[in-house]
Amino acid sequence: MPPALADGRGALGALPEGVESPIRLQQACRIGEQINGELIVERSHGAWLDEDSDLLCRLADHVAIAIEQSAQHLELERLSLTDSLTGLANRRAFEGEIGRRIASLGRSGGQGVLMVIDLDNFKTLNDSFGHAAGDRALAMLGTMLTTATRGHDVVARIGGDEFAIWLDGCTQSGAERVAMTLRQNIAAQAVIDMGLSLSIGMAALRGPGDDLTALFKRADAALYRVKRAGRDGAQWFEQEDA
Repeated sequence: MPPALADGRGALGALPEGVESPIRLQQACRIGEQINGELIVERSHGAWLDEDSDLLCRLADHVAIAIEQSAQHLELERLSLTDSLTGLANRRAFEGEIGRRIASLGRSGGQGVLMVIDLDNFKTLNDSFGHAAGDRALAMLGTMLTTATRGHDVVARIGGDEFAIWLDGCTQSGAERVAMTLRQNIAAQAVIDMGLSLSIGMAALRGPGDDLTALFKRADAALYRVKRAGRDGAQWFEQEDA
């Protein structure tokens, strides 16, 4: 499609003194029938030549391709950070984001709690009713975790039936309320009558010098203590867990 000529003030800024109206050349940036943008060029004097129009068409094609490649790159990056089943952040995304937050909170003395969560009896569910039923249970849990947390918290699926939550700026009592809500909500779900429950290990940020690796180690230790006690519970890391 040839470029379109138009008179009028454009988006390139103020015109030179004495120039009332520029000549604008517009060209859609296309890939096939898809329009990815519009290229607009203005000049304050002189007529546009055919070779100018041809050059603009070729330039618009290059711009369209660059825009498409940039969009594809962003989508691939998003997919690389997202768990495809639940739509939650994956472990890579979670560790990157929470690592940055912990570093900032450590400097400011802020609070935060890491929860590591296992879906109890998940293997039995999978073995008895198939992977489709297991996938539905995981997707349901992902939605449940998101609903029970705040917008500035971070929820992730970090393994098969293992999830993590970062409760930003949260106190221990606040984290305990979230854990109780989650356990009550999962108990209320009749997922093929399998008696699904949650085991939750919790660890609070200790201040400067603490990091995500140490927090995961403490939360995992608390989680294993819940499992040893029969599952379906929530525990804080205690020194004897180390």
